[in-house]
Amino acid sequence: MKEAELLEISEEAFSLLASPTYTVSVLADGEDATDTECAVLPLQDSPKRLLLAFANRSRAAALLHVGDKCNVSILRQSAPQSTEKRMVRASNGTLYCPACTNALICATVHASIPFGQYTVYLTDVTEARFEQ
Repeated sequence: MKEAELLEISEEAFSLLASPTYTVSVLADGEDATDTECAVLPLQDSPKRLLLAFANRSRAAALLHVGDKCNVSILRQSAPQSTEKRMVRASNGTLYCPACTNALICATVHASIPFGQYTVYLTDVTEARFEQ
């Protein structure tokens, strides 16, 4: 990944990945999907990389086979159940809810590995920011 493509990379945003409450949003071919039943793990520090794992039945996983843009929204504890009307587009075009998010991490899929009923995605982080 070229340095010019990187936006802000906040260490504080990455520290919030230990939170059990996050959503992953995907955009491909003009279609959006959001998944809360996935695993997100920091994988590498330089360059920043995340490992995402989805069940193959997930719509988000299906879209990641077509496109490569995703984000992880680490949610506030007080986040409302329904956020659909409050969604906006992040810098990479994927949806997130600023009012519900403590931190946002945008990424691009670098590789995928099928693993039985799951697929694991290696992603390059393009932006990570703490939301005030």
